[in-house]
Amino acid sequence: MLSKTLVSFGLMLAGAAMTGALPLDERASSSTFKLYAYGMQKELGGLPMYYADGLAYAGEKLSTASVISDITLAASANDAKSWVIQSAASNSTGADIVGQALYISPSQNAAVGFVSGTPDSGKTTTGFTSYGSLTFWTDPSSGDWKSSFYAVPVSGQDGIWAINWLADSKSAPDNAIPIGLKRTAPGRSSGAASLASASAWKRAMSYM
Repeated sequence: MLSKTLVSFGLMLAGAAMTGALPLDERASSSTFKLYAYGMQKELGGLPMYYADGLAYAGEKLSTASVISDITLAASANDAKSWVIQSAASNSTGADIVGQALYISPSQNAAVGFVSGTPDSGKTTTGFTSYGSLTFWTDPSSGDWKSSFYAVPVSGQDGIWAINWLADSKSAPDNAIPIGLKRTAPGRSSGAASLASASAWKRAMSYM
């Protein structure tokens, strides 16, 4: 079970659902952007998200990966709610990951990753949006905006975090850390704003 502290943080940042009916001003997306992982631990103070063998990680580079790359994302030309790899600096000259789309498994506690073409059943590559610089996914059945991302340390590799989607906090790993994925790089904001816009969260939480 997650600690009360982590659950509280998750409710605010990584597990909160905000209905689409609220007066949230969805911000216009930059043409290209990177995502950074922010959590309660100082080690998760804005680590850039990267690609490793089809999955999303943050922190140090995964030594066991065959294809690993820093990535820049952009909205798909066919679907603004689908975010695809726009550019990549891969360690493998034979791997072309540009165009792969970010996916989550909304009904599972599962890894966040990237896929070419149609994702497997239970995964989705659409519904992503930003409020301020914080990443949300829109639940098509309710219209709620959700940010249920969390990080799990990779066993045997220091400073490496696997990025996952948390569907059920009751079955989350004990070492799962709720995070927010932001477009803001470390050092560009401070204090409470390093996790989310204080004014944005004050408005959003007032409706809960």
